[in-house]
Amino acid sequence: MLKVIIGAVSGTVFLGWLTVVLATTTVAAGVWVATLTYQLGAATAQLAAAAVAQRQAVSQAVMRAKAKARLRRFVVAIPVAGVAAVAVYEEQDFREWREENPGGTRADYGCVVYDASVEVFDEFMADLEPVLENAPPWARPSRETLVGWLGECDSGEPTPE
Repeated sequence: MLKVIIGAVSGTVFLGWLTVVLATTTVAAGVWVATLTYQLGAATAQLAAAAVAQRQAVSQAVMRAKAKARLRRFVVAIPVAGVAAVAVYEEQDFREWREENPGGTRADYGCVVYDASVEVFDEFMADLEPVLENAPPWARPSRETLVGWLGECDSGEPTPE
C-alpha cells in the first residue's frame, strides 16, 4: 500500500512539475513572440520612413536638375523664336508637376520653381564663369542683379505631395 501511495504522490509531483515547466515555457514563448512582433513593427516603420525620405530626396534632386536646365533654356531663349519654346517647356513641366501634386495651382508651381532655381543659381553661375570670362563687364551681371530679376515668391508654401 505504501508503494502505491508513493507512486501516486511521485506521479502527482511529476505531473505538477511538468505542468509548471510547460506553463513557464508557454509564457516565455509568448513574451518572445511579442518582442519579435514589436521589433518587426519598429523595423517596418523605419523602412517606411526611409522610403518616404528617399522619395523626397529623389524628388528634390529632380527639381534641382529641372531648375538648372530651365535656367539654361532661359539664357538660350533670348531670341524671340525661343520664347515660344520656353513657354511649351514650362507648360510640360507644370503638367508633370500637377500630376504629382493634384491640388497644386500655378502659383504653387511657381514657388516650387522659384525655390529650386534659387538653390541651383550659384551652380549655374559657376558653369557660366568660363563662358563669361572674356565678356565685357556690362555683359556679366552680378548675382544680386540676377536674383533681383527673379523676384520673390508671395503665394506661401507649395502644396504638399
